[in-house]
Amino acid sequence: MQLGRLSAITVTYNPNLADGRLEQQLREVRSHVELHLLVDNGSQNADRLEALVSSIDRGEGRTRLVRLGSNLGIGDAINRGVATLQAEHRAEWILLLDQDTGFYPDSFDQLGRELSGIEAGDRIAVIGFNYRTHHFNREGSHNPSGRPAAMRMTITSGSLVRASILAEQPLDGGLYLYAVDTEYCYRLRNRGYEILVLAAAAIDHRESERLVVNGAPRWFLQPYRLFYVTRNSFTVSSRYSSLRPALFSLYLVYMNLVAHVDPRASTGYAFRGFLAFLRGDRTGPAPAQSP
Repeated sequence: MQLGRLSAITVTYNPNLADGRLEQQLREVRSHVELHLLVDNGSQNADRLEALVSSIDRGEGRTRLVRLGSNLGIGDAINRGVATLQAEHRAEWILLLDQDTGFYPDSFDQLGRELSGIEAGDRIAVIGFNYRTHHFNREGSHNPSGRPAAMRMTITSGSLVRASILAEQPLDGGLYLYAVDTEYCYRLRNRGYEILVLAAAAIDHRESERLVVNGAPRWFLQPYRLFYVTRNSFTVSSRYSSLRPALFSLYLVYMNLVAHVDPRASTGYAFRGFLAFLRGDRTGPAPAQSP
């Protein structure tokens, strides 16, 4: 299978430029795509980010920054990037990335090897890099099968999505944050599309935060994020008549409680998210602390 014209979109919001992680991503992706757009959601350090992009691009126009001026959320930011790519570049596939996603030295080599063994088909909408995840504080691979596999879900970051499908079926910007990828996977599969997740081709992706309690790893989210997790997961569950997203949100609340991460705030934000779901509140940041 050949991807054809490949571009990339990275959504940024107040990225940590000091750790060099985003810079490394930009330099790695640059050699594999025709155009890489950074869509910035109103970062306070947008000027520094623009300087970084300029230093990497060196006037070639292959790595560009699109400044939105305010935080529109991940869905709308990606949709804006897709519209720009399709208007100016006509990409065939688009690699979606978070600002803290990294690649291993062999990520793209493995991508080429695994794609060569996949039979091309118009029903393949998403091809996801593999990544590490956690289940009840046990870390593992999202696709442990050892080969590319059709799966129900994959995360936005590290997903190669057919550009024509992204243009026809934009992400749900109203979800703002969290479960945007879950909703999209449900929607695509309901329309008969396939989601493949690779095995050897993997990204270095940080899914939630990690700490060590009494010598054991614990994964958690900042409590305010549980507002969006709960609101959006119950929204997706209701929309597609599936308990899975709602149960996953309860799992994430449970993980915070096991990690002893401000139990009162964690349960409080989750409860507020559930109330927002019942009210039909879909857009914008509700917690005092915006993401």
